[in-house]
This record gives sequence, structure tokens and C-alpha cells, in this order.
Amino acid sequence: MNIPKRPIAIVLACAVSPASVYLMRGLRSGIWVNLAFFVIGHGIFWGVAAAPGLAVMGVAALHALILSLLPAPRSTVPFS
Repeated sequence: MNIPKRPIAIVLACAVSPASVYLMRGLRSGIWVNLAFFVIGHGIFWGVAAAPGLAVMGVAALHALILSLLPAPRSTVPFS
């Protein structure tokens, strides 16, 4: 059974954005950027104030949603 990844990634983008990016892109630069947004957002949310933390986590969710809607990148292996 072949389960489509894109709808699952779109749903995950709202709750656990790094998981969504990992599902669609793997361990490329997009996951590290999104993970940084996610961790910084949670740190601000629990450590400082809720509103700025939610804003940063919203940026992480938006980043994950954009990456899950874009087509997967081609291989970056140079031509030989």
C-alpha cells in the first residue's frame, strides 16, 4: 500500500513542523532551519512570553507548509 506523503506532511506542518519537513525533504538544510525555528519558538514560548514564541512557531509551521507544497528538489550531484 502506497500512502501519499504530501497530505500527511501538510497536516504535520501545523503541529510538528520539523517532522513534516523531514518527511518531505529528508536531512537537508530545510530541516535544520525549521528545527531552529521550532526550538527557538518553544524556548521563547516557555521561557519568556507566549505571544512571541507562538509567532516564531508560526514561522516554523509556515516554513514547513511551504516546503511540503513545493516539489522535491532534484539531486545535487554534479554532472561528470
